[in-house]
Amino acid sequence: MNSERIKIYYDLMRIGIGSELVKTFPGTPTGFYRIKEPCFGLETTCGKYALWLVSKEEPQLLAELELLRILEEKGIEGFLFPIRLKNNRFYNLLDNGRLLYLTHWPELGRISFRNDINSLLNLLINFRRTLSVSELSILQIKMTSKSLIVRYQDMIDSLKSFVMLASFRLYPTMFDRVFLEHWKEILQESEFALDLIRSSLYSNMFDAKESLRPIINDFSRSNLRTLPNGQVICISIKESVSDLPLIDLALLLVKTGRANRWSQDWYDRIIKDYSSCFPLTNDDLEIIRAYIAFPWELYRLAARYYHNRVNWPVRVFVEKMERLLKSNKERKKLL
Repeated sequence: MNSERIKIYYDLMRIGIGSELVKTFPGTPTGFYRIKEPCFGLETTCGKYALWLVSKEEPQLLAELELLRILEEKGIEGFLFPIRLKNNRFYNLLDNGRLLYLTHWPELGRISFRNDINSLLNLLINFRRTLSVSELSILQIKMTSKSLIVRYQDMIDSLKSFVMLASFRLYPTMFDRVFLEHWKEILQESEFALDLIRSSLYSNMFDAKESLRPIINDFSRSNLRTLPNGQVICISIKESVSDLPLIDLALLLVKTGRANRWSQDWYDRIIKDYSSCFPLTNDDLEIIRAYIAFPWELYRLAARYYHNRVNWPVRVFVEKMERLLKSNKERKKLL
């Protein structure tokens, strides 16, 4: 065994993967590197793979793998499917309690929320079409998500706590000052969205558990890539929960809105294409409106700052806030 191969095995052992587990891999390892937690790149004599090392309850991973199996069985493209290991299993349990599984790792490019919108919408539609069978409502990826009413109220409470932090900071930062200048407007939009969702039929639909299905629930840039042929790839379904399928559409609109200047043409085209497969009622559109009405991006930026979730310089937060405030005006025009 040469020095390069020894280093590969050493790096694998450092994360809890011993030689016996390596024997279950397809082929002999020829390369190993970190992509982004919890994903590592693994190259073997049989091809290129992503090695996923996750810390979660085993039943939860089994449910996710079962969902992926159903999608693969139905011929749905756009997901990274687990491959069968040499021990005839799709995952292994490490001594440290973590779980390991492999997927293929094709050549992937960055997602464009403008140019790839059709492929992204098709991914969502095909996912819903596959999981619209009533029997699949028992497939619990995670426990049912919180209702939007509860989530909105929690975020409104958090916004008020951010105001307290910014107001009583001994040495206010530039972001504090910008946030305090606009917090009332952000809070008003949040409460308006809460009123809209309360007045819609959302609660009745959410409480009727038979209406719930697994949804993707993650259209962030970090979870989406594209193949050279333009096919959008959803990297992971770890955020999947049981909810109204309609929420995936609303989330897609929120995630792609700023890149498309929240234009009426963009909105109408997505609604038309989605409705051609799953007709939307006026009640459905009211729920979507209530989802778009919440200032998601402004809230998340403030949460990142006041919860210290990312280590960005203050000026980066300020620049992002200024861009989001400008985009926010376009979003409100659409409403």
